[in-house]
Amino acid sequence: MVADYLQELHKQFELNKLHGGGSRETTPLPCILTLPTVWLDGTENATLNAAKQAGMGPDITLISEPEAAAVYTL
Repeated sequence: MVADYLQELHKQFELNKLHGGGSRETTPLPCILTLPTVWLDGTENATLNAAKQAGMGPDITLISEPEAAAVYTL
C-alpha cells in the first residue's frame, strides 16, 4: 500500500511530465524522503524498500525532518 502511494507520488514529479520531454533515464531526479525523528530503524528500512518498489530509483536518500529543515534553512 505504501509502495503504491509512493509510486503515484513519484509520477507527479517526473521530469517528462513537468517539462514535456526527457526521461528519468536521461535526466536523473534525486529522491529525498523525510522521516519523523521518532521512527525506529525498521520503519526507515521499510520506507526505503517501499520507495524502491515504487520505482523512485536506486539513489534514494532518507533524512529526518529536523535535518531537512536545517538544510532548507541553510
